[in-house]
Amino acid sequence: LDSVIPREIDSDERQYIIGTVVERSEGVFLYARLLIDSAPDWRNIANVPRGLDGFYTTSFKRYFADTQVYRTSQEPFLRLMAAAPGPLAPQLAQQMLGWTAGQVRRNIVEPMGGFLEDINGGLVLFHKSLIDWLINPTRSGPYLIEPGGECELGNYLLMQQRSFDETPWKHEVRHWLPALLPYTPEWHSLPALSELAAWY
Repeated sequence: LDSVIPREIDSDERQYIIGTVVERSEGVFLYARLLIDSAPDWRNIANVPRGLDGFYTTSFKRYFADTQVYRTSQEPFLRLMAAAPGPLAPQLAQQMLGWTAGQVRRNIVEPMGGFLEDINGGLVLFHKSLIDWLINPTRSGPYLIEPGGECELGNYLLMQQRSFDETPWKHEVRHWLPALLPYTPEWHSLPALSELAAWY
């Protein structure tokens, strides 16, 4: 931490900054990493948020000040990303949500770049702590992602399984659908499960 604080800041103030960051981090190293990456105003370190929850809340307020817009322009994609058993291909989310590639870029990739990782062309949230924050209503407040993403994704992949030869989502059908089935109505239908078991 000391190495990233500007050298013109004197030793007493440096110690105050370091002490404040350690105290606000609540013992979580990830907090310090995120704070450094956000390029804070070190001379106003007293204004930094407390803990990961505070950091995520402050970041989302900055990215998505209008929470009504967030509910239609970001939450649906984040809901699918949190539910996906692996990296979510933007094209898959586009098909499910009726979005364009430009909407994915503007709504998700550009504002949230620091919170995303691209793995073989699929997007994942960079750390499980962010998913935990997003699904907890007392922690994320207006940025809560609604439950049901697993059901939405599972139902969509069931449709793709029924036209397997034509779907571009063969990997997701084969590897994701078994994990998502318990969230779908088919899970309660023995004939449907038997048919799927025979197909797999």
